[in-house]
Amino acid sequence: MKPVPTRADPHPALRARKPGFQPGTRDSTMSLQACRSAMVGRALIAFVSVVIADPAFAYVGPGAGLTAIGTMVAVIAALVLAVVGFVWYPLKRAFGKKRPAETKDGSK
Repeated sequence: MKPVPTRADPHPALRARKPGFQPGTRDSTMSLQACRSAMVGRALIAFVSVVIADPAFAYVGPGAGLTAIGTMVAVIAALVLAVVGFVWYPLKRAFGKKRPAETKDGSK
């Protein structure tokens, strides 16, 4: 009977290979170099899959087409508003014309 992994032991296979395995310790985490290597490998597999794929010649109906166009418009609008809100507007306020300070009696 196989032991059921618990939250404290998420990788029983790793524990079997490494007798001193302790979850959450430095030995149980993937090194930065190994992580980068894995990401490069996955990116290469994705790129090759896209390059060698045959065209589908599939029909895209009007509902799916309009949904895709609407999604692209929404993403572009969100990016533009993010730039305006986080970059341009604060710079405009910082470098804008300064109003003369008013005195206590209301005159300028």
